[in-house]
Amino acid sequence: MNKEELQQSIVRGAAARRVFPLLKYFSIGSFIALMVAAGVLTVLQQQLAERELIRAQEQHHIVLTRSVAHGHWNEFAGFFKTASTLDVSEMKKHPEFLRLLKQVQQEFSGTQVLKIKIYDATGRTVFSTDPAQLGEDKSRNAGFLSAKNKVPASELTHRNQFSAFEQTVENIDVVSSYVPIHRDDNKAGGEVEAVFEIYSDISQLLAHVRETGNTVALQVIGVQLVLYLALFFIVRHADGVIKAQERQRRLDEENLRAARQEVVRSEQFHRALVEHSSDAVLLLGPDLKVSYATPADARVLGLPENTLHGLDLSAYACAEYRELIKGWLDHVVKVP
Repeated sequence: MNKEELQQSIVRGAAARRVFPLLKYFSIGSFIALMVAAGVLTVLQQQLAERELIRAQEQHHIVLTRSVAHGHWNEFAGFFKTASTLDVSEMKKHPEFLRLLKQVQQEFSGTQVLKIKIYDATGRTVFSTDPAQLGEDKSRNAGFLSAKNKVPASELTHRNQFSAFEQTVENIDVVSSYVPIHRDDNKAGGEVEAVFEIYSDISQLLAHVRETGNTVALQVIGVQLVLYLALFFIVRHADGVIKAQERQRRLDEENLRAARQEVVRSEQFHRALVEHSSDAVLLLGPDLKVSYATPADARVLGLPENTLHGLDLSAYACAEYRELIKGWLDHVVKVP
């Protein structure tokens, strides 16, 4: 390897040493960013899936509300009109309440519906499958107010305990929906006469959605991990190649340094050998002027040693032979 090639190798090695740490940091940063992105996307995907599940359950509750209203509203209209004037103890004992409670329990027994409540236009609870909640005031509840303005509202909550139709259930996920009941044969364009609240158990559906989301997230993370490992081994191989080139470059530098030192020592040796020799040695340049002279030359020519460098020897020849000598010297210098 010559000097120019070595210098180019040094430049390439220096560039590689600067770029490679950046590549390592980039690969590590990319992996962290991918993991964060996967986590964020997983959370967003689960939130979106839960919102869609709540929306679907809300539509189901709207259908149930219309079904219950269509089947029982006119039948029990008298009770609902007078319920607002009754105290809680009277409502619990009212025959119409007991009959409606029995019918509703029969209709929804064995389904995912856990509880049904009905509020009058003022927000007072006039019916509930849990009689202990009769008479409660929900006039300031956000869900009730939304339904009162003809916009159904739903929410998902986790309940450690929940009082259902016939028993208390534990550790479940519940969607509750506030659905308006309209006048004019319960059509949506009519005035809101009452608000239904329906609770349904979606624990199994939600668990399935979350399990599916976790599976997808694990698959995405697995693919990203495989890609990162592939990148890691590529970078590691590149690191090995760069280190091998660096070792070779250092070895070449050491060899070149040793060669230079050897040349310098050889030059010093031969210079000393020539300078201490009794022989006269002259080196002429392309212009036929002295480029190097030994001390013996000064003695032979009878000139001071410091005047020999750059001396034109042809000037000291006889005028008769000057051109001949000059031509001869020119011929000698030009001989390859």
